[in-house]
Amino acid sequence: MSVRARTGREETSPTLLFAPVSDAMKDPAFRQRLRATFRMEAREHLHAISGGLFALEKSSVISEQRATVESIFRRTHTLKGAARMVGEEEAESLCQILEQQLGDLKNQATPVAAEVVAELHERLKRLRETLALGDEARAATPPEPLKPAAPAVPDAPPRAPGGGRGLVRVPSARLDALLVHAEELLTAKLTGAQRVAALRAVAERGATWKKEWARIRKEMIEARRFLDDLTPSPVSRELKALVHFLDWNHEFVERFQNDLQQSVKAAGQDQRRLGTMVDALLEETKEVLMLPFTSLLEVFPAFVRETALQQGKEIDLVIVGGETEIDRRVLEEMKDVVMHLVRNSIDHGIDLPEERVAAHKPGRATLTIAVAQKGGNDVEISVSDDGRGIDPAKVTASARRLGLLPDEAVELGESEALSLLFESGFSTKSVATELSGRGLGLAIVREKAEQIGGSVVVESEVARGAAFRLLLPITLARFRGVFVAAQEQPFVIPAAQVRKVIRITEAMIKRVKNQEMFEVDRAPVALVRLSDILGLAPPAKAPAATAPVFVVLLSSGRSSVGLRVEGVPYEQEIVMKGLGRLLAGVRHFVGATIVGSGQIVPVLNASNLVLSALRRGHLPRTAASRSASGAARKKKILIAEDSITSRSLLKSILQAAGFEVKTSVDGAEAFNTLKFEPIDLLISDVQMPRLDGFELTAKVRADPSLSTLPVILITSLASSEDKTRGVQAGANAYLVKSSFDQSDLLESIGRLIP
Repeated sequence: MSVRARTGREETSPTLLFAPVSDAMKDPAFRQRLRATFRMEAREHLHAISGGLFALEKSSVISEQRATVESIFRRTHTLKGAARMVGEEEAESLCQILEQQLGDLKNQATPVAAEVVAELHERLKRLRETLALGDEARAATPPEPLKPAAPAVPDAPPRAPGGGRGLVRVPSARLDALLVHAEELLTAKLTGAQRVAALRAVAERGATWKKEWARIRKEMIEARRFLDDLTPSPVSRELKALVHFLDWNHEFVERFQNDLQQSVKAAGQDQRRLGTMVDALLEETKEVLMLPFTSLLEVFPAFVRETALQQGKEIDLVIVGGETEIDRRVLEEMKDVVMHLVRNSIDHGIDLPEERVAAHKPGRATLTIAVAQKGGNDVEISVSDDGRGIDPAKVTASARRLGLLPDEAVELGESEALSLLFESGFSTKSVATELSGRGLGLAIVREKAEQIGGSVVVESEVARGAAFRLLLPITLARFRGVFVAAQEQPFVIPAAQVRKVIRITEAMIKRVKNQEMFEVDRAPVALVRLSDILGLAPPAKAPAATAPVFVVLLSSGRSSVGLRVEGVPYEQEIVMKGLGRLLAGVRHFVGATIVGSGQIVPVLNASNLVLSALRRGHLPRTAASRSASGAARKKKILIAEDSITSRSLLKSILQAAGFEVKTSVDGAEAFNTLKFEPIDLLISDVQMPRLDGFELTAKVRADPSLSTLPVILITSLASSEDKTRGVQAGANAYLVKSSFDQSDLLESIGRLIP
């Protein structure tokens, strides 16, 4: 095809490699590809323009504003031309209007007014709606952040890495399927390692055979000489044949063992090569699916701005660490989660400008979304604000109002109260709004985080602000798991959720208010059996008192719990699989993994275990009547209490339970009684004249004749420091008067003197 140049004479025109656009647009396939390309380009320009408007809103320096306006202007101009090419006339017209307004601002000598920026936001919103890009899925690779353009240098076409080689577009579903197959190879790697270990164990049995052969070899030599000296006979011939077979057997086993050793060595090398290749494949496949966190945050600036305007609030959105790369699947799972947290911060946390000024805070609030890598395999996403904060007392009151907290549970620590925020149905609002109040948001946050092996905690300071922190795996491909045993059944706890694994003795376990406790870094930590939490059948017989106690220390927020297990065999890399729709809601479990032997092992939810362990209903209890049952004689209890009312009440309770009771008015009198009378258990107040309860307990433990006497402290001192001091002094149990329950007292006694 040729054209002629209009110069007044005919000239031969060059052959065109492409048909004119007007002709090419008649091809439906080409038109579809062109529009798809335009939509990708438009999406990039719109995101960049939006970022520029927010930068323009925050800056008040004229030179910076001019550079930003110039960049926005160039983006708008390019988008206008692209819209014209594909026939998007309305979009072209809107770009023209936006371009004219930006042109007027380019040489403006005064800062751009907030009203003008708001008008530009509205025009951009209308342009996005015209192009129907507001609700479409985001592109796999987000646009670069908006930077001031350099007028002297023309825009260069984008180039792909690798010496100009083009990018290949692959549907994300195919990448997901590829990663699933790569993950399956990890199981093959673990199975191969187990098979090599089994081969080594078989080869090592040859050492036993060698030892036995060496033991009888001397006798075999003597037997051969003896048979050589015998007169030939049927018996001697049979014995010689037997000796000959044993010699042949020795040579055969030697050759067999050498071949086995070579096979074990080769299998080990193959397994190591397979492991290296699987690790490399998983790492490279994981990299393909990694995206910067900014790809999740594109909608948030506009959302925060519009929501703040609706509520009459002034909010600056700050994004930190957006370049951190995370598995695309994690980002997809966390999109709604982060939106829930941002929505809650705006509606619940951030106060109105006049309230902030009255509280001596800036009128404009700050909402921060921060991302930071923790270790090699985890990432923390935090959503924080400098608003009202969360009052634990109000949370507890709302929980009681909604029936989520029993009336008898009068004592809740700050962390326990804040953990109620994640209960389904909980809300501090009595009336639901468009943003919140239905009691679902934070429950969904916890559920989503736990489904992918993560956790969520909340930190708050009243009148200063609150922060929700999500600890998530960077990738779902694999993670390390700690294998534990409970009632001879294996379970896995994600290693990222395990604070430490320790081994203690029974003597290191104390009781505080009917709860087993032990010390970690000089701080008391609750101890609970994993089998009790999971509802497994109790052991047929109790372990020996000298047997070691294995404890897995877990933390959730500010709460820590020691999980008592039967053993911690090993830690290894695992691939977690979902439980399926039918088992998705099973408490304490988030998935399962297949180990090298082919066995399916459940994966436990660590934060869920901590919450269950801290609830009294999950702690092992015995009947209060055990205090006196089975006793051949009445047990004698000494009460050291300076308050006559408390002393009389305790005496009445204990006598009704069948105990013999003796009383003392202070610690000094009680210690003298202990020296001269047989006492089975001591109950003491802490604050007493002459000798307080801590000092009395310490003196009892220091006296060889009294060192094993059970001691229960009952006091009004409820702080963690006082409880720690009581445990350090040697008390076996620590009860607080403000929450005193006679069943707790009798149960403690029943455990200490059954």
